[in-house]
Amino acid sequence: MRLAGAALGTSGAGEQFVIADGVRYGHVIDPRSGMPATGVLSASAVAADAATADALSTAFLIGGPALARCYCESHRGTMALLALDGCDFGPLVFGAHPGATVEN
Repeated sequence: MRLAGAALGTSGAGEQFVIADGVRYGHVIDPRSGMPATGVLSASAVAADAATADALSTAFLIGGPALARCYCESHRGTMALLALDGCDFGPLVFGAHPGATVEN
């Protein structure tokens, strides 16, 4: 990713986790259930400032693709990149930011 005049925040469960009874649990808790978030390995957000990008990356990690897509569609200038658990293809990309370019 190339950035100019933008901020990037990333949240993930790839590094901080515990395995209990053969199940992998990440460290980010979904406040709706009180359990670790599932389905997304990492979520990145591009926004105008770092605080917003950081908050959105955690929200997208918990809320998944549906939340990321909906938020980016209704908030111009926001981009989300999600790597889903169990998917071998590249990240899902939603929205756009004028200072961000995703390279393959």
